[in-house]
Amino acid sequence: MDHHLQVKHLYVRAGEIFVGSEEEPFQHNMQITLMGEKDAETLKFDNTITAGNKVIVNTGHIEMHGI
Repeated sequence: MDHHLQVKHLYVRAGEIFVGSEEEPFQHNMQITLMGEKDAETLKFDNTITAGNKVIVNTGHIEMHGI
């Protein structure tokens, strides 16, 4: 099954995101689309991370394995 994640912000703070593994790579399509307005304000996460207005912020763990 293909997966399409549409988000304005993706913040992995203390969690994890896994797509497939080294032993079993994901065999389909995985797409992440960052949504939002071009002129939206920038973001601050925990008053320590300043980012744009469409972001993937990772202070946790993200792993993606696929073909």
